[in-house]
Amino acid sequence: MKNAVMISIKPEYIRLIASGEKTIEIRKTKPNLEAPFKVYMYQTLPKKKKDAIQGESYGMVVGEFTCNRVQTSFDAAGGLVDVVDLKHSCLSPKQIINYADGNVLYYWYISDVRMYRTPRNICEFFYPAEKYCEPQLCGCCPKYEMPSEYGDVNNDCYWEKPLERPPQSWCYVQDFNENRFVELRTYPDRDDKKCKLFAVPRFWLTKTLERMDELNNRQGVDLDNFIENYVYAETEAIYEMAKSSYLVEYEREE
Repeated sequence: MKNAVMISIKPEYIRLIASGEKTIEIRKTKPNLEAPFKVYMYQTLPKKKKDAIQGESYGMVVGEFTCNRVQTSFDAAGGLVDVVDLKHSCLSPKQIINYADGNVLYYWYISDVRMYRTPRNICEFFYPAEKYCEPQLCGCCPKYEMPSEYGDVNNDCYWEKPLERPPQSWCYVQDFNENRFVELRTYPDRDDKKCKLFAVPRFWLTKTLERMDELNNRQGVDLDNFIENYVYAETEAIYEMAKSSYLVEYEREE
């Protein structure tokens, strides 16, 4: 499972990131992830109601970017290390020094910004099990499972907990696209048509296959088996249903 980060950002800085003007985010801590890693942007509420802009999606995840590197921007005494890069944070030296308060700060370098056409609720994102799991609530945790007589341990973890509140600064989350969507293709077994790759929500696909099984007097859905062995007629029907319900996350011809 690939992990990512969700970060809370004020509306004025979201706009600067979207425009490409702000390419560095400065924080007091950094995630224990190897760069590059994905960062989801949660847009905080404006401080004053009069500052709200009509059409803005406050309190929602409005986009994402790739953090391609993180470097220390201040030493422990609060001295500037890289003055040239300060302008890309869209903060003044005085603002940064006050924020640091004598502590080490970190530059998060921003690249590959993608703003969502449809913002997402934080409850659509899940904490990574290995960092936030609560084994006392599960009853059986693979971390503590005893090996079988053959020495085997089942390391598959099905623990999932959606975010209930935005992070104060940032938190780890599961990679949304990797875990929430399934990529399928239309025309996979026909040479006279172009393939169309599209992605649909995993949960929705599972429920749709269950309904299709009931109509065909079949029982049980093996999603992994379906992904490996689907045929054109099924994926074309799934594509049309997802498209009509606005559930196609992305699509492209191949």
